[in-house]
Amino acid sequence: MAAMSDSLSHHDPDDWTREILITADEMDIFHIKKYILPDFDSFKISYYFQHRDDYLAPGGWDIGSRHAAVKRCKKILLILSQKGMRHFPLEMYLAIEKSLKMGEMRLIVLLINGMTQKDVPKIPWLETASYIKLDDNVHEMCMMMLCKLIKRDEPIHNKLPVGNVGRGMAWSHFLGYLKVVLPDLPNVIQACRFYRSSNDRVCMPIKFYMLLPRSGKGPKGQNNLECLDPRLKYEDKLEMKIKVNGSLRIFTPNVYSITDPQSGMKYYCLAEIPSAFCALGSIFMDALGKIDAHQLDLEVERFYYQIDFLLSHQNSQDCHNKVVILPYNDEDKTGDALPGSHLLRACQKSLQCLPPGRPILGSVSANYLEGCSVPCDQLYHQTEPQDEHQEDQIQEDQIHEDVCLICCACDRENAENIKTFLESKKKIVSVVTPEREGFEQTEKTVRAARWSVLFLSEASMHVMEFWLGELLTIGNLENCQRLLPVLLDTHPDNIPDFLSWVTFITTDEPDYAEKINHIIEGESVTFTTQIPIGNVAEGLVWVFYANYLRHNLQDIPRRIKKKLKECSGVNMWNIKYSTVLFELVPKSCKCPKELASPGGQISDEGPIESVQKTIWGTQRTFTCNLYKINLDNGKQYYFLGEFASPVRTLYSMHQSLIAGLSKQLMEEQVHLFAIQLQKVVKSKISNSCEVIMYDDAEDNLVDILVKRIVNHEEKMQQLEIEENIEKIHQSLE
Repeated sequence: MAAMSDSLSHHDPDDWTREILITADEMDIFHIKKYILPDFDSFKISYYFQHRDDYLAPGGWDIGSRHAAVKRCKKILLILSQKGMRHFPLEMYLAIEKSLKMGEMRLIVLLINGMTQKDVPKIPWLETASYIKLDDNVHEMCMMMLCKLIKRDEPIHNKLPVGNVGRGMAWSHFLGYLKVVLPDLPNVIQACRFYRSSNDRVCMPIKFYMLLPRSGKGPKGQNNLECLDPRLKYEDKLEMKIKVNGSLRIFTPNVYSITDPQSGMKYYCLAEIPSAFCALGSIFMDALGKIDAHQLDLEVERFYYQIDFLLSHQNSQDCHNKVVILPYNDEDKTGDALPGSHLLRACQKSLQCLPPGRPILGSVSANYLEGCSVPCDQLYHQTEPQDEHQEDQIQEDQIHEDVCLICCACDRENAENIKTFLESKKKIVSVVTPEREGFEQTEKTVRAARWSVLFLSEASMHVMEFWLGELLTIGNLENCQRLLPVLLDTHPDNIPDFLSWVTFITTDEPDYAEKINHIIEGESVTFTTQIPIGNVAEGLVWVFYANYLRHNLQDIPRRIKKKLKECSGVNMWNIKYSTVLFELVPKSCKCPKELASPGGQISDEGPIESVQKTIWGTQRTFTCNLYKINLDNGKQYYFLGEFASPVRTLYSMHQSLIAGLSKQLMEEQVHLFAIQLQKVVKSKISNSCEVIMYDDAEDNLVDILVKRIVNHEEKMQQLEIEENIEKIHQSLE
C-alpha cells in the first residue's frame, strides 16, 4: 500500500524506505496532491512527499537529515514549474547533489504547468536526469510513463560530472611530494654543479618552479618541458634520498636551463608541471569523466588556490619561500607566453635582489627570495579572446566594481562589516540581499563586480533560493568573474559543487576580512588555523586512477599468471588465485608499511612483471606485489594487493597540523573515497581491479581476502563455461 506522510517525524528513520522522494515548491503542492499523488496511490508507489513546510516549521530539517532522507529513497522525483522553480532553497539541491555522488541513485524530473526542459537551469547533475513533461491533454499517458519509470528496477549508470577535484589533487601533491622534498631543497641546490657559474656568480635560484598550464596538460615527450618550449634545455636530475614512513625513497627533480637572449646569461632552475595536476588534463583529454571546459578552468584554479594556501600556511614553515607557482595560458603559442618566458622572468626576479659579490644563502633575507605567485586576476582568463557575437558576454568595461557581497537578511550585518573593511582598502564594494532585491537586481549587481563573495550560514541555506545558485553556476559567471564563499557557521561540505567557487574562507580564521582582501588582490594568504577540508575524496580518486591504476592494470591477468608460474612449488591446478588487483581501504586509514608480516598468514611473493610508461614526460615504472595466504588447513591462496595510496594521504592529513580533518571527517572521506573509486573501477576496469573497504578494528583481513579470491575464481569459472557454450552454439550454426 502506498505510504504518504507530510512529516518525517511520523517515522523512525531506521525503519522506513520509499521508492521515491518527491520534492517540489509549496506553490505547486495543491496541483501535485490533486493530480499526481492519486496516480502514485493507484500504482502502489511508496513515496515521501517533501516540501518547504517541512524545514520552515519549528524543529524542521537540517541539511544532514535532508541528506539522510534522500539516501533512504531509491529515486528522487524533482517536480518543477515555471513559478515554483526559483523558490527551492539551495540546501535541497545540495542534498540531491551529495546523494547522486554517493551511489547509483536515479533522478527523475517532472515538468508541470508549462515548464519545458530548455527552462531547466544548466546545473551539471540536472543534465543526468530523466525528464518527463506532464501534458494536460495526455495526462493519463504521461502519468503511466512516469509510474513505470519509477517502478523500473534496472540500474542507470549515468556518468556524473567530475566536480571539486582540484583541491584533493593539490593535497595529494603537497603531502606526497612537496612537503617531503622542500625542507632539504636549499642544501641540494647549493651543492649541485649548476648553482654557481664558472665566474662564481649565482645563476640558479633556490626555488622550485611549479608550472600550471590552463589546459591541465603536461608534456608528452621524454625530455619533459623541452617539447613545450625549445628554449628550455634539460640538463640533469638532482637526486634526493629521503626517508618516508621508514622507507628510503629517491626523488629526482629535473634541472633546466634557459638563456636570456639580451644578456646571454644562462639561468638554471628546478621546474615541473605536477603529475597530480596533470590528472586534470587526462580526465578532460581522455574522456575519463564528464568535465567540460568551464569545469576544467575552475578545477585548475581550485588547484592553484589550494596549493598556494598549503605552501604558505603557518605550520608549513619548512616550505615557505621555496616554491614559485607559475600559471600560464598554454593555448597562447606566442614566444612571450611560452613556459620558458615565464621561467626566465621568474629566475631573474628571484636572483636580481641578491646582493653583489659572493652571496651566501644564510645571509640572504627571506625578502630577497620572496615568491612571485601570479595574482589571481592574471591567472588565465585575461588572455581569453572575447566573442563579440555572444550576446551575454560581459565586457571588461561593464565590470566597474571590485566586489559584490551576497548575503541573506540574517547575515547582512556580517556583510556590512566586510564592506566597511574592504572600502577602507580602496575597494569598490556593493552588497545585495537576494530575497529582498529579487533576481533582476541581484543579477545586475553580481555581473558588475569582478569578485562575488557569498556568505553561507546554516540559516541562509534555508532561505537562499535556487535562482541564486543558477546565477552563480559553473559556466554562468563570465571568465573574468570569480566566486568566494565565506562560511559563517557551516561546513565546507555545504558548499554546492555546482557553484563556480575557486576557494573559500571561514570566519574561524583570525583576520578573515584581511584574508578576503588578500585573495581578491591576488596575494598569498597565510592561514594560522587548520584549513577546513571539505570534499577531497573525489580528487584523490581521480589522481589515483588517472596517474596510476589505469596504467598499472594493463594486461594484469597475464602478468599475475606469469608470476605464479615463476613461484617455486606452485601447481596452478591445486591453488586458488585471483587475476585482479585488490585495492585495500581500511576504515581507520592506518596502512602498515608492508601487507605481509613475519610469521603471519600473508607472505610476500615479490613483484609481478612491471609496466614501463612515459607519463607527462616522465618515465615511470608500475608494478605491485603478489602475496600468498597460508591457512592452518594447508590451503594456499594467491592474490595481487596493496593499500590504496590515497588512504595514506588522508591519514597524513588527519595527523598534520594544517588540515582540519578530525577522525570522524577522515572516516567520512575514506568512505566516500571507497565509493567513488568503486564507481570508477566498475565503469572503467571492472575485470582488473576490486576495491575492498573493511573495518580494520573488527574484520579479519585474511578471511575477507580468502572470500574474495574464492568468489572471483567461481566468477571466472562461470564466465569460462558461458564462453565455451557460446562457442559451441556458434560452431553448430
